[in-house]
Amino acid sequence: MKHNCCWKMLLVLCLCMAAFGACAEEEKIDVDLSHKSGFYMNSFDLEITCNAPDVTIYYTTNGSAPDASDRLYTGPISLGFTTNMPDPLTRINNTNTEEDLFTPWTEFPNAHVIRAAAVDADGNVVDTAAGTFFVGYNRSTLYGDLPVISLMVE
Repeated sequence: MKHNCCWKMLLVLCLCMAAFGACAEEEKIDVDLSHKSGFYMNSFDLEITCNAPDVTIYYTTNGSAPDASDRLYTGPISLGFTTNMPDPLTRINNTNTEEDLFTPWTEFPNAHVIRAAAVDADGNVVDTAAGTFFVGYNRSTLYGDLPVISLMVE
């Protein structure tokens, strides 16, 4: 009899919680970029949005994972032609041993690598989004039908 009473109290408690929304799932926080990763012939403004009004968006332009110490997003980010960007990574001469030394003989397509993070009031990153944008390049001229992959790791 005592156990039957406990089950009834538990059922009433769950029904009350459900009625007041305590058992409802919280909406997932999503950070979104206005454009998909890829090749674009013309410059454009990239917008970052989040479905949660109580977060702050920070972003990086170098591929590193953003947090509250990075750039505060206040409006669209202008992504211009990457054909004129400096190319420091493929021109590093001291990354290999002397016998393996290889410096590319040609220019490689550069890209904007944007990573964004929604940060809550406690400083926690609650969601992220990332994209790689080649601006001013014709993909089919450069690579034909070959897939192009951009990797980001932490």
